[in-house]
Amino acid sequence: MKEKVNNIVTRIAEAEAKISASKCDDIQVKIERRLNYRDQTSFLNDLEITGLDELANENPIYLITIIAQKVGISLDECDIVSAGRKGKRRSGDVINGEGAVPRPQPLVVRLARRTLRDQLIRAARSRPGVDTAGIVNTVQSRRFYINEPLNW
Repeated sequence: MKEKVNNIVTRIAEAEAKISASKCDDIQVKIERRLNYRDQTSFLNDLEITGLDELANENPIYLITIIAQKVGISLDECDIVSAGRKGKRRSGDVINGEGAVPRPQPLVVRLARRTLRDQLIRAARSRPGVDTAGIVNTVQSRRFYINEPLNW
């Protein structure tokens, strides 16, 4: 009888362990799905601006408000959640003993609303000749591009 009771107790313990492990796995999968969904929806408010020269003491929020004015959109600082350069600042390559100007990192902006992002992208595409004149003090003005970020 003692042997049968011990056998039943071990079987119950094994069954409880399986149930609790599967519940934990299910909960973990649900949490991961929820986090992934939130990340994906927050990326819908992001945009990437390429072609702007990097300056030592630049203010990304000021840059995006000036760019928005240049393409014809009214944008306040409260509409911008965050703005900054993507990655580290690149150093110049040495070509034939001379230093080259590094390619600037893109400016990544997260806006408060998706409609603002869509308006900015649409306005930039409708004005293909818009350039950096009056935005960044450079020797030569060049085009900048406003797009959706494709990779993170």
